[in-house]
Amino acid sequence: MEELQPRELSPDQLSALRAGAAHRAAYHILGQTVHLAGNDRSLIDRFDVLYEAFRIDPVPAPGREILYHLAPPGEPYRWLVWSDGQAHDVTDPVLAQFPAVVFARYVLQALTTHYLVHSGCVSRDGRAVLISGASGLGKSTLTAHLAAAGWDLLSDEFAPIRRRSRVVDPYPLRVGLRPGPGRDTVRGQPFIPLQFRSEDKQLVTVAQLAGGRRAAAAEVVAVIFLTTELTAEVATARRHRGVVRCWFTGWPATLGPDLTQRFSVGVEGAGQEGDLWWADLS
Repeated sequence: MEELQPRELSPDQLSALRAGAAHRAAYHILGQTVHLAGNDRSLIDRFDVLYEAFRIDPVPAPGREILYHLAPPGEPYRWLVWSDGQAHDVTDPVLAQFPAVVFARYVLQALTTHYLVHSGCVSRDGRAVLISGASGLGKSTLTAHLAAAGWDLLSDEFAPIRRRSRVVDPYPLRVGLRPGPGRDTVRGQPFIPLQFRSEDKQLVTVAQLAGGRRAAAAEVVAVIFLTTELTAEVATARRHRGVVRCWFTGWPATLGPDLTQRFSVGVEGAGQEGDLWWADLS
């Protein structure tokens, strides 16, 4: 991330950083207890916009420590973040509005128990399906509609797969819905507006999309690729059994009962002979 500039801290500077950390919060993220502490409450509040579901109260001990210091008003914009012996200056004012990008980098880079896959993940009867694709192709829209149709929603952004199995653990970040059909699933419900760079999203909780249901860990049985063209990655995936394949050539497609039914039928066949489901929904 080019906005992070490496910085060396002396022992005295680190002691001063820790002494000035008057605001604290703790989170339990994929088996890690993470303590976030700094001199300004606003960065914790903004981290909670996405990670509130991981929050632990009261604050336990011990755990990994992430320290930060935000420059006071009137000084040139900058904030410092430190964890596990690494310190960086953050010089992009946009990240002040969305510090989860920076803090999550520190949390997840130390993760040794899971692989993180950029995908949504839904499950039914203990069988999980990853929904992968480039940003903007409709992962959140499809997961939102499937959750509304009765599927359990494990994750919208990152699917954490245990390294020693094919099990995905829930990762209930708030879900960001762009303008379009995905928002229909939560019309009239409260949301948090998000403006980040060119993004215009409405953030809703997993519980809102899933009708209050809590997802349990589930084993991956299939992967769906959302794509507007037959990329090399998708072509490679087509050669492997056990992969449910869905090619969206006219996204955003009209979503409704027909799509969720076809999705369900395809997943039910995953792992069986002739399980290759190739749907052109244009």
